[in-house]
Amino acid sequence: MKKQNKKKIGGLPELSDPNITSTSDSKIKLSDPGTKSHAVFLNKERKKYLKFLMDGGLVKNDTCADWMLAKDHVGNVVVELKGGDVHHAMKQVHAATKFAKENGLLRGEKIAGLVVCTQHPAIDTKIQRARNEYQKLFKGPLHSKSGGCGEFEFERVLSFDGPDGPVK
Repeated sequence: MKKQNKKKIGGLPELSDPNITSTSDSKIKLSDPGTKSHAVFLNKERKKYLKFLMDGGLVKNDTCADWMLAKDHVGNVVVELKGGDVHHAMKQVHAATKFAKENGLLRGEKIAGLVVCTQHPAIDTKIQRARNEYQKLFKGPLHSKSGGCGEFEFERVLSFDGPDGPVK
């Protein structure tokens, strides 16, 4: 794996890398052309976020989640958009989080993983084990949502209460 360029401008990575884009859109859409899944993060205050294209962008030919969305001094959400293999998706989120941490891409102390899939099996021991391991290693939650798409509030995804829980 290649190290990410760590030059900074105003506390953010240099944006000359086409796999890292800055946005302040009111709705930040992360999508994967290979699936029908997508995630939209609401940004009513139009704050600046960084979108990291992980799989096929910053990470090539290795296990990795699709995206990471970061809000400076707040946190990071690693997103995998999947058809149905939730177990594999959670491995991809784990690998992407590890890559981001090792390469200085994180923009705040908090981190969370989010798997958005079209089909979701019942919570089994493999899924629970993956969530527990993620929490132990990265001190953050790993969530999964079915339906193939959804709108999320960034701070709720960072919360252990989950995307549908109250903001703390």
